[in-house]
Amino acid sequence: MMERQVKGIKRPKANTKVPYKGCAHTTTQQTKKVKARATAGVGRLQVMEQLGMSKASDYRYLSSI
Repeated sequence: MMERQVKGIKRPKANTKVPYKGCAHTTTQQTKKVKARATAGVGRLQVMEQLGMSKASDYRYLSSI
């Protein structure tokens, strides 16, 4: 990790009691949502519109199931 990144992470840690956890992993959450809708019989186009994702993301999530 670069020195500036380390400083940027340490500064909020020192000022608050909440630890730095990083970004939320949306891919696992999105995969679960896509899988649930696919097994419920919802069409691909409807899944993409409901979750606001592209066609490529939809195919990627479905291929990982």
